[in-house]
Amino acid sequence: MKSTIKTAAWICAILLVSVSCYDDGTDCFDTATRISLYPDVELFNADGTTASGNESFVSAVTVNVGPAVSDMAWEASVPASAAWATVRRTTVASIFEEATGGARHDLSADGIELVLQPNTEYRRTVVVTIAAADGTTADYEFTQLGQKADAAVTSETAQLVFMAAGGSETVTYTSNMGDAYAYEVVYGEGSADWLTVGDGGVGTLTLTASQWDDQERPRAATLRIVVGSADTSMATLEIPVTQNAAYDYYYMYGASADALAVGDAYELTRKAAGEYTGTLYFLRSADGGNPVLLNKNGRTVSYPCYALTKEGTVAEIPTAETQLPAGPDIDIDGVRRFTVDFNAMTWSWERVTTPNCMPDTEVAAYPIKAYVTRDGGTKTWMTVGLHWAGDATIGRYKLGSGLVSGHQTGGYGNEAPYASRNPAYDTEENGGSIVEAKDGSGRPLAETYGRLYSSYESLTGSANGALNACEGGSSVLINCPFGEPGTTLIDAVGDRYVLESIMPADLAVYAATAAGDAQAEAEHPNLKMQIQGICPYGWHIANMQDWKDLVWAAHAQGAADYPVDAATATYRAFGDGTLTNFAALLFTSDWNIYNPDCPAEKISTAAADFGFNMFSQGWRLYKTGYDYGPGDNDPRMYSFIPLIGDYSATKKAGWRIWNQSREANMRTNGGFDFGNGCGGAVRCVKNYKK
Repeated sequence: MKSTIKTAAWICAILLVSVSCYDDGTDCFDTATRISLYPDVELFNADGTTASGNESFVSAVTVNVGPAVSDMAWEASVPASAAWATVRRTTVASIFEEATGGARHDLSADGIELVLQPNTEYRRTVVVTIAAADGTTADYEFTQLGQKADAAVTSETAQLVFMAAGGSETVTYTSNMGDAYAYEVVYGEGSADWLTVGDGGVGTLTLTASQWDDQERPRAATLRIVVGSADTSMATLEIPVTQNAAYDYYYMYGASADALAVGDAYELTRKAAGEYTGTLYFLRSADGGNPVLLNKNGRTVSYPCYALTKEGTVAEIPTAETQLPAGPDIDIDGVRRFTVDFNAMTWSWERVTTPNCMPDTEVAAYPIKAYVTRDGGTKTWMTVGLHWAGDATIGRYKLGSGLVSGHQTGGYGNEAPYASRNPAYDTEENGGSIVEAKDGSGRPLAETYGRLYSSYESLTGSANGALNACEGGSSVLINCPFGEPGTTLIDAVGDRYVLESIMPADLAVYAATAAGDAQAEAEHPNLKMQIQGICPYGWHIANMQDWKDLVWAAHAQGAADYPVDAATATYRAFGDGTLTNFAALLFTSDWNIYNPDCPAEKISTAAADFGFNMFSQGWRLYKTGYDYGPGDNDPRMYSFIPLIGDYSATKKAGWRIWNQSREANMRTNGGFDFGNGCGGAVRCVKNYKK
């Protein structure tokens, strides 16, 4: 039988560089015999076909001695026990086309053909051994899936933590391997034999820890559960086990401590003897008492416990009948970093916030509106773009930049390599010569409708006039300011996320329903991160979920002229890139005052009641300057969504939502550069906890 590989790449795989060997031993080639396959090992399906859809696996076999291809004889075999696998020699043909001239040549080489019978049982493996005449051998392991499910084992117990006094904890697990299970305890460095395991039969193990007296060091181990066997398939579950050191541990809970129940209490970090620290989301309780409680050495109800008082002291609560003191004053719900000193029985805290963010005193100047959400709740939006530029101490360059009429260059000179900031191309407030657009009273438009912020400064509060430091060349790539994909981030309400890149195609696969949205958020939690950025404490830059919920509010508005379908208020619609009729309810009449030559003609009669006040702020790039602003021939609004989008070696971007005058639709995409000085509008939403 003659088999064909539709590429000649295997020729490249056998070429080696032949060099001499100097006296110092450098630049030596390997003179050993080497055996190689091309193509490499491939997975087999349960029906006996390969992952690429072929009835068998065919590969050229090459034997090299030193840098040269050898015609040394070789044989292929599989173990006698693998009666379901057959390997034999074959001729592998290929067509090679010359890079210049296009001449085509038929080539052939000796190779192997591996045939596997259908597998009605579990996943299995077979080793093909290639043995050269000089005794050199090479083993290649092939895996075949089975019709029966691979072994699996899961447990709701993610970890076990024992106090220093010891005790017992029960682990339950589920498996599809029946009574084929085993377990062991693997101890961490410096510890051994402090855990005993009680076997309760399939699915139940009880771990008992002995007492631990070290007052500084905890000790660790891993419970390893293995199900299945080598004859079926095997799966392993590892559960980390920790025993705390013998010093006191404190756990914080309460209606105002992230609404944590005692069983889910937050563990404080020991800083020194009697001193503990932590970071937690604090919120005013419904009854105004603001209880923040602490338990000692456990997450179960016990007395005495402790309470933070309004006066900055720690009160002991001896019994359940003891009346709790008034808790801390909480002016704004948010994340705070705190310290509790049990030596002095005092506590203190500070806000965890973005440098240079808008202060509390400015919030009252912004109109707000609560918009209804699909679940019957509300979300409170600022109904104008953020226009905070920083206080008097911020220096020459402000947060963001003002609005400019029409197309004008701003920031770096519009000539390559754009390597330095050029004041001649910047606004007057940042030391340049470009005049900001003003209203009839002479007030800058940005003070009413919002400034343009780069994604970098909108997230970090680092002021640079909506521009980032140019690194030379025709484009600037900077990493996502709050971390690379894979980074763990704690957002403005204390929720933990692992950052990921989410592209429009990732959202377009979900059903345009509430169930589809729930699935999208379960699989991509980043859609609902609350990132404060330069919004005031207690607020965050509108995330993808917020914009989706705003589309729902537009649907609920029930506009007769530009109705928004319920399917538009879904992540599917955001992934598809078009939010039909949504912009028609967002326009403000002021849009047309400043754009008489290109007015927004598709404004819903319900837009005024909806009250979002979208304005033609445009956007800004370090190279081309201000684009699509008021007075332009195609005015637009661009707003940044703090979510990683297109993220690769050639593009590092977040998401944006945008609209132009001529459309009733809004658009979305994942290509708003973190670099390149992209400046857009920022809308703030009040934080919420569900």
